[in-house]
This record gives sequence, structure tokens and C-alpha cells, in this order.
Amino acid sequence: MILSDGWFLPIHTDEYKCLESISNFMDDITQQIEELKLEIEKLREEIKNIPPHKHCVNCGISIPPDKDFCSTKCEEEWNRMVKKKKNITYFWLLLMVILLLILLVTSGGL
Repeated sequence: MILSDGWFLPIHTDEYKCLESISNFMDDITQQIEELKLEIEKLREEIKNIPPHKHCVNCGISIPPDKDFCSTKCEEEWNRMVKKKKNITYFWLLLMVILLLILLVTSGGL
């Protein structure tokens, strides 16, 4: 190996092999990076070709941007699920209030 001031630095065979393998590794990584850059560009082009849309709130099917649901069936199913979740929330809230009242009465707080 030649140093910047023109002097030679003796390198052992093992060190040279190590440097060579590092160089090969870096070449492979650089090639992989370039391939990934090309793939990213292709994907960006594909994304540009996707028409404007959104997805059904209930089932996830692609729909026009001005709609929220793909069908009335999906909308009814969604509304039933939301109502069920609300009822469960109200149930747990009522249960907590009742348990709190029982705790206050039994501890002599009321």
C-alpha cells in the first residue's frame, strides 16, 4: 500500500484479503442500493397512476372519494357495531358508578 507521502507500507496477505473482502462487500452494498433506488422510482410511478379514491369505513373496499361506505349493507353493519360499542361503554360506566356507590355506602361515606 502506498502512503500519501510516497512511502510503501507492507501489508500482510491476511490484511490484504480482509481489505479486498471489505471492498467487495461495499461494492455489493452499493449495487443493492442502486437497485433499490430503481425499484423505488418504479413504485413512485405506479403510485402516480392510482386514481383518487378512499376505502369503505367498514370493509375497506376501494370506493369513490365522495362516499364513506361501499353499500347500504356496510353502512348499516357499521352503525350496528358503533351502537354496540356505545352500549358496552355505557354498561361499564354504569357498572363503575354502581360499584363506587356500593363502596361509599359500605365504608360509611354516605
